Amino acid sequence: MKKRLFILFTSLFLLSGCKDHESVRPIEQDPLTIKEEIPTEQFIRENLMTEDGRLHTNMTNRKEEYLSESLGLWMDYLLLKNDHAQFEQQVTILTEQFLTKDHLVIWEINKGKSAPANAFIDDLRIVGALYKVGEQWQEPMYIKLANEMSQALVKYQVDEQLMVDFVELKSKAKGTDVTLSYLIPSGFEAMKAAGILSEDLLE
Repeated sequence: MKKRLFILFTSLFLLSGCKDHESVRPIEQDPLTIKEEIPTEQFIRENLMTEDGRLHTNMTNRKEEYLSESLGLWMDYLLLKNDHAQFEQQVTILTEQFLTKDHLVIWEINKGKSAPANAFIDDLRIVGALYKVGEQWQEPMYIKLANEMSQALVKYQVDEQLMVDFVELKSKAKGTDVTLSYLIPSGFEAMKAAGILSEDLLE
């Protein structure tokens, strides 16, 4: 089991260094199965994590770069591990450093400079994690945050009944592409269950 989780998380985290933001299959493990720190987690904590919990993209040329993709993947892992304290730390990083006043997520912070757009897959992954945690741990504040972020996605991210890849954070100008690998069905379903995403938009 540990070997399988090691391979799974290694694959997930390596994807966080990719610029094209490829999607990954949602984790469907029992959230209570990871009890100990696996080797990949230990490596990340020792080599890629700052004192305040942010994750470097790598240890060399992108050490001062932090991605919303890494944040969302780590939140998924902490949910799987059932790690309340560390998940709360990541939510603090999300709200204080990555989340705009309009509840969209900055996709990259590089050398202290914020990227001008979001990446839809990262917002959706984080929303899905917040909904799962809110229900699983009975934490209304996480559901509230997920609702606010979901409402922002419906308001700003939709073009002709489709969620586009990105939105310019200041102007709210929308991209014109829809990358299929950006679509995470469980995130959409959680938004619909919350009464924020319509059946027509889901279809």
